[in-house]
Amino acid sequence: MWRWWSDEGWVYYSLENSAIIEKSWRSKEVNIIVNVGGIPFLLNLRHFYQFNFITQRHRRISRDISSAVWFWTDNNGQLNLYQPNISAQIERFYLHMQWDLHKEVISEVSNDSKENTESNNNDFKTVSILKKQVAKPKTGRYVVWNQYDIYPIECKQVNRITGKERKIYRRYLKRVDLLDNQNYDEIQYGAEKERMDFKLEWEFTDTSVAQFDDALSLIIETGEYVCEGHQNVFTEEEINKVKTELINEKIDDDCCLCLHRLEDNLIRLNKCSHVYHNECLNEMIGHLKGKNSLFCPLCMTIQCFGKGSSPPGIMRYIVYKSGNIEIESYPNINVIEIEYFIPNGIQNNRHPNPNKPYIGTYKIAYLPYDEQGKILLKGLSKAFKLGHTFKVSSLNNSNTGINMDITQWNIIPHKISTCGGPALQGFPDPFYYGNVLKKLSSLGIECEFEDGEETKQTS
Repeated sequence: MWRWWSDEGWVYYSLENSAIIEKSWRSKEVNIIVNVGGIPFLLNLRHFYQFNFITQRHRRISRDISSAVWFWTDNNGQLNLYQPNISAQIERFYLHMQWDLHKEVISEVSNDSKENTESNNNDFKTVSILKKQVAKPKTGRYVVWNQYDIYPIECKQVNRITGKERKIYRRYLKRVDLLDNQNYDEIQYGAEKERMDFKLEWEFTDTSVAQFDDALSLIIETGEYVCEGHQNVFTEEEINKVKTELINEKIDDDCCLCLHRLEDNLIRLNKCSHVYHNECLNEMIGHLKGKNSLFCPLCMTIQCFGKGSSPPGIMRYIVYKSGNIEIESYPNINVIEIEYFIPNGIQNNRHPNPNKPYIGTYKIAYLPYDEQGKILLKGLSKAFKLGHTFKVSSLNNSNTGINMDITQWNIIPHKISTCGGPALQGFPDPFYYGNVLKKLSSLGIECEFEDGEETKQTS
């Protein structure tokens, strides 16, 4: 699917125009003209912009990696296209499941080959093909959208409130080669096939069977992390590690927290040696729900780092092969697409309005799959698991006067666009890598290179 940048954000082209643009892009055309609502636009597929012949205005365009869309059926059995961002969310989840199934098949085939050490390479390929033919995607996994649970494999959408089910369908852009039958045997795969004329058609998918090719044509690697939603900034074990109980030791001083004499039930902070009443320190810690670190109130030395207040959610990532999607200023580099999903929920005591509902969020971010991108991915995954990526904020709607509690980005910057620079929260941005490392470091998260050496901040 292709999209263009409006004043309100990304807007997707129609299915017909997306198919036209996709064919031109695969054919390596540079400039094409499409009609949107009767208005002609010039699209430059090398520099990714569209030009409106009437308003003379340029807009950014981008290619969503997915070449598939999802539909739901209404009461009359008519197909309705999901909102593009929801359709893309379902498709990403579907690709994750296909990739996981592919890895399971490879693992089973590898185990079979180890058991039969005399099997040759042809036997391995035969077993692989047979495993692929009988492989079945796992059922029961679903995507959450508002009050709906969407099951891509079972092709159904379930309303959690009413229990009503609706059928859903997947359609993808299938390449159909156009050539004479007499020349078919003369065409070989590779460069000659790439030069063949073709068309793209929207075709329905049988999701109940394995569709490895969809995932293998796009994906190199996937991963998933979970944020459980931390009720407390620090665990009791973490607090006990930063202090040492003083037994039969007299301190000729006052506690700087309560201003009373330091006589009984004393502790010493391990990193700075300052002494407090244990109950005074615990009371201070109880008021640190908005802080990310436990520090000495006298010298401000950080004793340990805590967990963030992010609601529970899931972080997934997919590494896409170069050529399917590209980050500006990173040509021929594979792309990491990070997907964050925070469902709606009830606030806890670390949020603005405990026991009241909050609105979740769904975010996409990008990184280049190079050394720096891999380092940042590790750091961002640690930050997410520790609850630092998102926060719940209470916002007042000036039109209605009603407060809304919503999930927003926290302090860690993310790139939500592959192009457009900092103005569109996209690439290129020469300062992004350093900025993220500094934010992660302020949360106590030190990123590491592949060999285990920690990153060093440079001025």
